[in-house]
Amino acid sequence: MKISLFGQFGSGNTGNDGSLESMILFLRKMRPDAELLCICSDPKDVQARYGIPAMSVGGPALSGTAARLLNKTFCNLPRRLALLCTALVQFSGIDLLIIPGTGILDDFQERAFGWPLVLFCWCLAARVRNTPIAFVSIGAGPINGRLSRWLLVSAARMATYRSYRDDTSLHFMKSVGVDTIKDYRYPDIAFSLPSPPSSPNESGQPPARQPCAGRGATGSDKPLTIGVGIMKYRGWQSDDPRADPSVQDVILTSMLKNVDVAVHTYLTEVAGGTFPAGVTTYDLSVDGVGYSTSGGFIDDITGD
Repeated sequence: MKISLFGQFGSGNTGNDGSLESMILFLRKMRPDAELLCICSDPKDVQARYGIPAMSVGGPALSGTAARLLNKTFCNLPRRLALLCTALVQFSGIDLLIIPGTGILDDFQERAFGWPLVLFCWCLAARVRNTPIAFVSIGAGPINGRLSRWLLVSAARMATYRSYRDDTSLHFMKSVGVDTIKDYRYPDIAFSLPSPPSSPNESGQPPARQPCAGRGATGSDKPLTIGVGIMKYRGWQSDDPRADPSVQDVILTSMLKNVDVAVHTYLTEVAGGTFPAGVTTYDLSVDGVGYSTSGGFIDDITGD
């Protein structure tokens, strides 16, 4: 049995990659004989991380100046047509297409000819080839663009199986006209990932769980390091001209400051009856909060 796993994997989104890893572990347990192929954003990364064959979700790159100019003139549509042909050929030997988790059914930072059209093309190719399509514990909505909505809803309607990771997603799909009577709602598949092993202490034993005390998490003098997962957010559309980059430092610093000092400060003020009204914000240039980008992978995050 040959199974394709489709999604925005290998792009630095640890949540998406967690969904992929969860599905791979499940399939290796339930169908160890199955051949897996990942159709994703970064095939090299996925292949190196998970040891399965992978191919680009975007189809073949157009070569030549004239071809690239034509593609740009028609908003990437020529390449998407080439993608559809590639997908039709690919699904001639595939028994099942699975979209594992992720918020695949929205147009966050996407135009219609981006991911909405890509998903539509792959689902259409699978449908033409009579390959069953399964959307498994996915997130859905909102979809602001009219064409994006038509493409994504059409892709969802081609599925043989649909389940959602929360009630909001299921209700959204129902609100846009999808028949959800036979659909399901299950938790995010990333929750099935095994807990990472604890690092042993000097005695070779796993560290005991202790409440926070003193400066460190276990009462030691070592400072407590807290990781804050954030996005470089510029609005629903990544190229929105209304996005103001000057506020990014303020937002980032405010979040870090709130995690770093606000809990202690607020509890002290509440206990002393001096809690101020309003919201306190902070600025990088004034407050000097240090931070570093992670590059998108959890192993890259280090405490300063």
